[in-house]
Amino acid sequence: EEVGRQRRLYFFKDGLLARVTDGKDKAMAVEPEQLLGRRRAKRLAGSEDQYEYETKWRSMPLDSSTWVSREKLVDMGAVAMVQREDEKQAVVQGILARPLTQPQIEEHLSGFGLESSFASHTRLGVLSGGQKVKVVLGAATWQSPHILILDEPTNYLDRESLGALVSALKEFSGGVIVVSHNREFCHTVCDERWVMDNGHLAREGTLDKQDVLIEHGEAADQFIDENGNLHERQRSMKTERDIKRQRRQREMRRRRGEDFSSGE
Repeated sequence: EEVGRQRRLYFFKDGLLARVTDGKDKAMAVEPEQLLGRRRAKRLAGSEDQYEYETKWRSMPLDSSTWVSREKLVDMGAVAMVQREDEKQAVVQGILARPLTQPQIEEHLSGFGLESSFASHTRLGVLSGGQKVKVVLGAATWQSPHILILDEPTNYLDRESLGALVSALKEFSGGVIVVSHNREFCHTVCDERWVMDNGHLAREGTLDKQDVLIEHGEAADQFIDENGNLHERQRSMKTERDIKRQRRQREMRRRRGEDFSSGE
């Protein structure tokens, strides 16, 4: 869908959504807050499949949720909201498409070093910390994702399991984002690292040659909200206090030997 398209207002008239046409109707306009589900709409003969979405309205109780067509939601500016629900449904359908059979699960988890007896015949609560991590990693990669985000993945892993994790991440063809306090692990699996040290963020490792320096400058005049709508940014004048604070920050960065643009 086109991002930044004009958003139209709707209100409920006799229990049905109608487009706002005057100021009186505008006072009763409703706004989608959350999509709770999706289903196929009743199709007329010769027409294509259409979807409608269970919509929770902002500042209205949950039991006031109604089913709304995709066309109307897009017209109301909820493009991103509709796309997220479509993506969520696609993931669910993908999970259902891969058979959750015992042999499939055992084979998948064996790639993380978890034996079939633990994969199929042991309760999760009885597993050791390292075995639970293997199960979580197996679940995270069940659908062959394009990117993995791992938060402290080395916790509870023994040396053998840690080595297996390192090897698996090196062979993984997708992107990997790791949050970890294990410096050795990060240096082994991450080409690029962002290190927070005593309140100072530093960039390390092999950097992409295509990366460019982003100069500190003025914010854009426009921005796009979570629903894909284009808005004008309201600018505020800098006070004398703001200017003094910026001068102090530049002086501190100069003393640390950091580079900064003249426009800061």
